[in-house]
Amino acid sequence: MTILLIASRLPRAIKAAGVPIENVSIGDPANKATWTVQPPDLQGAAQPTIDAFNPDDPAYVTAEQDAAIDGLTALRALAEATFELKSNTWTKAQFLARIKAIYRTL
Repeated sequence: MTILLIASRLPRAIKAAGVPIENVSIGDPANKATWTVQPPDLQGAAQPTIDAFNPDDPAYVTAEQDAAIDGLTALRALAEATFELKSNTWTKAQFLARIKAIYRTL
């Protein structure tokens, strides 16, 4: 596991555990005792999450992929228009127009 990957996933895990850290520092990737948080006074609160942290957990990959997908505005517009289509009878042109209208508001 690379330091960059750990450093990108660990802060999210610590913050999700309710510890409002600003950043992490990874000393030796193989030695969690060298992983520290800023501000230092939150190290004790963050340490249980650090100790339990598994950077290879597939949930992190899924969350990162979901975040990337959620950032695709055009896909979100299509999803919303498709959901609306369930209760409407639209022509293809009307459906496309609705996707564009939603996209412009996102």
